[in-house]
Amino acid sequence: MSQIHNWFNNALSTFTSWITYVWAALTGVTAVLSFQDYTFIIGTVVGAVCAVRTYRINRAEKLASIAAMQRRTDLYAQYLDRIDPAKPPAALEIVESALQRASNES
Repeated sequence: MSQIHNWFNNALSTFTSWITYVWAALTGVTAVLSFQDYTFIIGTVVGAVCAVRTYRINRAEKLASIAAMQRRTDLYAQYLDRIDPAKPPAALEIVESALQRASNES
């Protein structure tokens, strides 16, 4: 039991010693910096967060746009697969005749 007690005391002593040095370093660093330095650091962090967020939002919109274009392309392909080339739809015939008339009139 005394070995466990000694080990625990040594571990606790080492840990508290480590915490003391970290706290001393932290207070030393904060004493060196001025209010202007802190505002600059905070502004830099906020700017970096905004830049990363803007990148991710634009990337998501771009991927959604690409997916929408792919869906439209697939719908066009399905539509064109259903059309019989030997018998085009009436709308295409009307457009073709209008184009021919327009080219003949010019």
